[in-house]
Amino acid sequence: TALLDDKSLTRESIEDLKALGVRIALDDFGTGYSSLSYLHKLPLDKIKIDRSFLVDMNQNRQSLDLLKGIVSLSRTLGLSVTIEGVETFEQLKTLVHLVKPDFVQGFLFGAALSASGIETMSSVTWPFA
Repeated sequence: TALLDDKSLTRESIEDLKALGVRIALDDFGTGYSSLSYLHKLPLDKIKIDRSFLVDMNQNRQSLDLLKGIVSLSRTLGLSVTIEGVETFEQLKTLVHLVKPDFVQGFLFGAALSASGIETMSSVTWPFA
């Protein structure tokens, strides 16, 4: 947050990181400090749309249209899009068929893992891999 208060320093710091090959994502887009103005002021690679945007998308056409608009705008700006907070198959189906983000994440796919949990998961042989 402190870094975001000085936009010229923020941009310079991000450009330095990108020169090293680091990709930059704006997390929780649409809430708090992740405002629309950052999409064109900062050299971002990706946005992660906050889960609050999909909570009622299957009951509220306006929420669905807003999500579709954010994804469309992001693509126009060359940004990859992840939608956070996917918890149901109904949400996933709507996102895949109507919103079409690049990636989705959420408890539908699994809870956050500790380092040891990641180690365990990576040692498992998946039958569908």
